[in-house]
Amino acid sequence: MSKSDRNEGHSFELSTRLPVRIEKEQELEKKCPQFVKLLEKVADRLDSSGRSQVTQRKLDSSKQKTEVTRRKFLQANVRVETLNEVILKSELNSLTLPGASYETALVNRLKENLTMAEVSCMLDLGEIGGEAVTTLGIDQQDTRLTYRARLAEDHREFCRQLSPLVEDHLFTKCESILQLVDDDDVGGESRRALHPRILRLSDKVMDLTNKVIRDEEEVAEVNRKWEMASRDQVELMGHLLNKLDLLVNTHYAEIKNRSNTTLVKYLSAKTDALLLKLKCLELEVLNATYTKDSVAAIRKVAKRQEERIAITKLQIERLKDSLVQYKAAGPEFNQVVLEYARLQKEIEGKRWALNELGGGSNGPPAV
Repeated sequence: MSKSDRNEGHSFELSTRLPVRIEKEQELEKKCPQFVKLLEKVADRLDSSGRSQVTQRKLDSSKQKTEVTRRKFLQANVRVETLNEVILKSELNSLTLPGASYETALVNRLKENLTMAEVSCMLDLGEIGGEAVTTLGIDQQDTRLTYRARLAEDHREFCRQLSPLVEDHLFTKCESILQLVDDDDVGGESRRALHPRILRLSDKVMDLTNKVIRDEEEVAEVNRKWEMASRDQVELMGHLLNKLDLLVNTHYAEIKNRSNTTLVKYLSAKTDALLLKLKCLELEVLNATYTKDSVAAIRKVAKRQEERIAITKLQIERLKDSLVQYKAAGPEFNQVVLEYARLQKEIEGKRWALNELGGGSNGPPAV
């Protein structure tokens, strides 16, 4: 076996023997071999639960004693509860139908015996100042409490007489339990037919109890595996997040920066190319618009327009001179102008009337 195999064997053994989780076991054994030896010594003295082996043995022994005592207590408690139920059932039945005197006497004696048993168990209150103290000062050796113990044959006879009542009550309870745990219908069967099934009822209840325990263990095992898988998934997600953080913050950010720079340069060059293309289109439009003939025509039109502008400027100068002369003539000239305008309108109106009147002649009449 190689050294690495031995190291893996030690690590696996420590992981199973100690109630702790050891991560990176091989690195721990390489870096801290003395600590691994200390863990091995601790594992030799500890139980898988984390307690020392001596403490665990004492605990197991105490658990066994407690379980035995618990079983004895439960058995005694079941007996007492059953007897109390028999008494209660008899008293309830007596409220509706009068019971047999024989059964009533048995139940009354049973009540007395239960009371005496309870009283005898509650007499001893301990010691005060070295002196035994009992309830109400009753002596535990009182003949009223002890004479019944000497009548063993009488008690055996009483138990034989009481057994049918207890059996009937227990049969009724077992039948109700059988209806719960058994799939078959037990309503129409006789007591003799049900008796074998009731005898096997404890085994059936034990099987159901064991099945419940197995199911609980399976559920606990599934929960443990689920927790382990969940823990592994969380750990894996942590590693993935670290790797993603490294990829995003280191590689992707750097690549994205270069990509953005390249994209900006490309868009800038593309914009410059579009501007040059627009400039070329503008020049092509100008070249197609201003041909040799169109330029000559435009020049002629421009020359004509310049001549018209010169003529218009001369007319404006003349009108300005006339306006100056009109202003120099004074306000009386305004009356003359208005009168002249009125006469012009009147002449025009008469001329229109003459034209309308002499429209059928060869020519208009002389004015």
